[in-house]
Amino acid sequence: MQNIEMYLREFRDSDLSDVGLFASDPDVVRYLSWGPNTIDQTKDWLTNQAITNPQRHYTVVEDNHVIGCGEIRLEGDAAYITYILAKPWWGRGLGKRLLGLLVDKAISMECKCMYAASDIENVASVRIIESDSNFKRTKEEEYMLKGQPRKRIWYRRSLDDPIIQS
Repeated sequence: MQNIEMYLREFRDSDLSDVGLFASDPDVVRYLSWGPNTIDQTKDWLTNQAITNPQRHYTVVEDNHVIGCGEIRLEGDAAYITYILAKPWWGRGLGKRLLGLLVDKAISMECKCMYAASDIENVASVRIIESDSNFKRTKEEEYMLKGQPRKRIWYRRSLDDPIIQS
C-alpha cells in the first residue's frame, strides 16, 4: 500500500475509459447527487466540466491510470473539497492520501478555510475526513439525495487554527 505513488493532475480526453469505470459504478456513486453515468454522460462531464475547469477538477493517477478524482470549489477564500476513489482502490488507505493531496492543493491556492461533507451512512468517507484531525465536525443537516431524505455531516478546517499533526 505505501508503495503506491499517487498524484493530482488535470484531466485529459484520454481519461474517459478510466473515469467511465468508476462513474458508472453504483457503489462508487451511491452517496453522490449524480450517477451512475453512461459513457456519454461521463464524456460530456469530462469535456464540459473537468477539462474546461482545470483549477477546480483534478484526476488522481496511479501507474498512469485514473483511480479517482477530486474537486476544489472555491468560494472567496474558502475551498469545498470532494473526492471519489474507484472501488478497486477502496480499503487501502488511499482515500486519506487523496484528501491530503486535495488539502495541500487548496493550501497552495491560498485558501484560508476548507470544508468537506459526507453522508452520515458513508462510514468510510466519514473515517477519511475524521482521520485528518484538523477537520472539525461543524454540523449535521438533512438533505435530499436522489429523491430520498438523508443526513450529512459537515467538517471545517481553518488555517487560522493551530495545526495538529495527524
